Amino acid sequence: MKKFFILASLILAFTACAPSFYYQVYKVQPQKDLSQSDNSIFYEDENCKVFYDFWSEGGNVGFLFYNKSEKNIYLNLKESFFIYNGIAYDYYKNREFNSSISRSESSMYTHSATTTYSAMRAISGSVSVSEYNLQGFTQTNTISAGAGTSKAVSSGVAETSGTSVSSGFGVTIKEMDIICIPPKSAKVISEYNINKLLYRDCNLFIRPTKKQIRISSFSEDESPFIFSNRISYCVDENGKPITMEHKFYVSEISNIIEEDMTTYKIVKVCEDEQSPWFTGVSRLFYKDPAPDKFFIKYSYPDGYRKH
Repeated sequence: MKKFFILASLILAFTACAPSFYYQVYKVQPQKDLSQSDNSIFYEDENCKVFYDFWSEGGNVGFLFYNKSEKNIYLNLKESFFIYNGIAYDYYKNREFNSSISRSESSMYTHSATTTYSAMRAISGSVSVSEYNLQGFTQTNTISAGAGTSKAVSSGVAETSGTSVSSGFGVTIKEMDIICIPPKSAKVISEYNINKLLYRDCNLFIRPTKKQIRISSFSEDESPFIFSNRISYCVDENGKPITMEHKFYVSEISNIIEEDMTTYKIVKVCEDEQSPWFTGVSRLFYKDPAPDKFFIKYSYPDGYRKH
C-alpha cells in the first residue's frame, strides 16, 4: 500500500509539472526572387511591392499589395489563386456579405397603493364580508361585533404597463472581382491558411521533454506543404495584365514545449500621477516570432501516442 501511494504521488507530481500546451512550429522557405526582412517576406517590381508575414496560428498566407506607382492598379481576383500542393483555390468566390444593425427598447411601469383604516366601536351585531375584483382593483370590508367592535378597511391598486420598440436595417455587399488600389496605398488580401492540423512524424515526439525536441527537415521535393500565390494585376484599367507567382514550401517542423515558445513581459502604460507605484501590465509574448514561421497550438491529444 505504501508503494502504491508513493507511485501515485510521483504521477501527480509529474502531471502537475507537465506543460499545459505544446506548439508545432513550421519554418517556410521562399523562392529565390523573394527577399526577407525582420518583419516580412516581400517581392518587388517596378509597379508594386507584395508583403507576406506567415506568423500566426495556422499560417496566414494572405498578402499586402502596395501600389508604389503614380497610377491606379487593378488587382484581378478572378485570375488570382492560392495553389496548395498542386490544387488551385479561388480568391474570387462571387459571394455576398450581409451586415445588419438592430435596436430594441422596452420599458415597464408598475404603480401600487394600499390604505388601511381601523377603529373601535362599542356596538353589538355583525356584518358579513364583501369583496370584488375589477381590473386589478381589490377592496375588502370586514365588520365584527362583540364587547367591542374592530373595523378594518383596506384597499390596494396595482397597475402595470410596458412598451417594446425594435428597429433595424441591413446592407448587402457583393464581393468584387476587380480591386482598385490607388497610388501610394495598399490593400490586404486574406483568405487561406497553410495548415491547421497537427502534422505527425516518427521523428517528432508529440509531448516532448526538453531533451526530446527535434527538427524534421525537408527539401522542396520532400516537403509535405508546397504552396504559392498566383497574382494578376494591371496598371490602369486598359493596361496589359501582369502575372506573378510567389512559391514557398515548409522546410522544417518541430514540436516544442510552451516554456520555449512564450514568455511574459511587463509592458509600460501611460503613467498615472495618482498611482506612481503602477509601472505596467504583464502580457504574453512569443519568444522567436518571424515572418517565415507559423505555428499550431495544441494540448494533450487523445490516446498515448509518442509521435
